Amino acid sequence: MATTDAPGTDLAVITPGGYLALNHAPEEMAELLDVLAENLGGESLTARDLPRIGMPAAGGLSWEIPTGDGDIEPSKTLTGIIVHFERSHSYWTPQQDSGTPPVCSSVGPANRAVGVGDPGGPCKTCPHNVFGSKVRPDGRDAAGKACTERENWFILVEDRPLPIVLSLSPASLKAATDYRVKQLGSVGKRLSSVVTEITLANDTNATGEKYSYIVPKVAGHLTPAEAQIAREYALALRPVFAATADALAAEAQVSSNADADADAEEV
Repeated sequence: MATTDAPGTDLAVITPGGYLALNHAPEEMAELLDVLAENLGGESLTARDLPRIGMPAAGGLSWEIPTGDGDIEPSKTLTGIIVHFERSHSYWTPQQDSGTPPVCSSVGPANRAVGVGDPGGPCKTCPHNVFGSKVRPDGRDAAGKACTERENWFILVEDRPLPIVLSLSPASLKAATDYRVKQLGSVGKRLSSVVTEITLANDTNATGEKYSYIVPKVAGHLTPAEAQIAREYALALRPVFAATADALAAEAQVSSNADADADAEEV
């Protein structure tokens, strides 16, 4: 059973058995994956099989969470266990229309990622991976990077055997790193060993456009046994996570408040 601090704290109550994937011992992971594959008609899990959540537009403060029956449920909080994360990079030219795929993309931290496409090559030395390199379609300079950097969180939520994918926009990257490194890493905690609650805040960039960014916090702690199961689960699904991150990096550009967010740099 996941644990929380003593009554009176602001840690959420974790429902025993609520996280379906954690109801299996590490040695039963293969059986769980077989069941999932059977439910998919014998096919392998792919990137398209994981539900996704994006950042709200125009500084919105509510998530739109896909439910198991295909509906969308608005919520001020998104709570779950982050079992994996990946950084991705996507470059669109200023002249590209909405709905077109990037001309260059990569997955991984910028100091190791290698772009595929035009211009391609190491992201670490790419001129499009520099703040201030972004140019809007109307020719105006922007404060953000020409190449859009995102972080994808794979989150187990209660009552679902597969994780949902939260795609964090540029303005949330600093908050994501601070949470992973300062709040958790500095005290020896893994992302997958805690239950994370994610709310939203907003701000306005230099041109007056609103954007949203995440505010994550620890909502509960897994037992050592549950944390080990979560790690085994993540390892078993790592190929699916990698394929999903690749697919997200290469997806077509969609209309959103991406320009406002990019101008915000990292909050």
